[in-house]
Amino acid sequence: MSRKPQKPVIPPGKPKSRPKATPAPAGWLQRYFDRITHKSTPIVPVENVIGRALVLVTAIMCFLACLALGTAWAVHRASVAWTSEAASELTLQIKPVEGLNMTDEVTKAMRHLGNVNGVVRAEPISNEETRKLLEPWLGAELNFEELPVPQLITVEIDRRNPPNLQVLASDLIAIVPGARLDDHRVWQNQVRSAANWIKWTSFLVLILMLGATIAIIVFATQGAMSSNRDVVNVLHLVGARDKFIVREFERHFLVLGLKGGLAGGLLAATAFIVARYALEQIAPRSLDGEFNNLIHAVSIGWSGFAAIAGIVAFLAILTSRTSRYTVYRYLKSVE
Repeated sequence: MSRKPQKPVIPPGKPKSRPKATPAPAGWLQRYFDRITHKSTPIVPVENVIGRALVLVTAIMCFLACLALGTAWAVHRASVAWTSEAASELTLQIKPVEGLNMTDEVTKAMRHLGNVNGVVRAEPISNEETRKLLEPWLGAELNFEELPVPQLITVEIDRRNPPNLQVLASDLIAIVPGARLDDHRVWQNQVRSAANWIKWTSFLVLILMLGATIAIIVFATQGAMSSNRDVVNVLHLVGARDKFIVREFERHFLVLGLKGGLAGGLLAATAFIVARYALEQIAPRSLDGEFNNLIHAVSIGWSGFAAIAGIVAFLAILTSRTSRYTVYRYLKSVE
């Protein structure tokens, strides 16, 4: 009679031993995150006056940086939209000439524009529309019979296949003696110059704010090192390496930078949302096209919110790396 093999008896109190699983190698980003954010007893106090002040300053700097970049982006989008619309439209002015019938001159100009390749549409502006355009300067009591007001014709051109504007202007002058073609080039150059000036000013303000942020982080790190001088000296005596001390300060200032950056980023995102809502409420009906371009520019969209998140991350990393460099210099000076 065959006997079944019995299971080995495990003494009480001794758990079964299981083979330890070999941990998978972590990537460099995971190792860096674990090294910076490891949980241990912090050398630097978590809550102190220096830390709270640095969080506040970082929040303000992040808010201003987001506003500077957002303003530059909004101005760029608005200028591109306005100049694109202006580039696709021309204005033909037909001035009254003695001895010529204005109606006949307008008819000849319209006939010629209809035969030009690259002209999509040409439409005369009525006297009522012209009166509204001139009313802010000449008043409501405008009499077209007493003033030599020119006849305006809006011309829409194909931006992909535009006509030769110099040839078109010469032909119109030859056909209609009082004709003058305006391609809004001067206005477009002025808008581009103003937009470029605002963008470069915003970038200059951003650079100055980053420099001020770095200086504040250096002073805050030096203050934290001075207040914890005894702890750092004891750690040196017991054989602690500089990397361990630097890591503690780096982790501490990384958390502070994240707190301040998130507060400033959320405030900036709220400011852009409120600005869009305010513009939508005050936009007059008579300027829908212009205000639509401005509202579209202020609406930063998901790409703008991603840029704000990038600024928050950049300021946090900048705070961490600046403190790391400052602590290393301090430790080298006391050795």
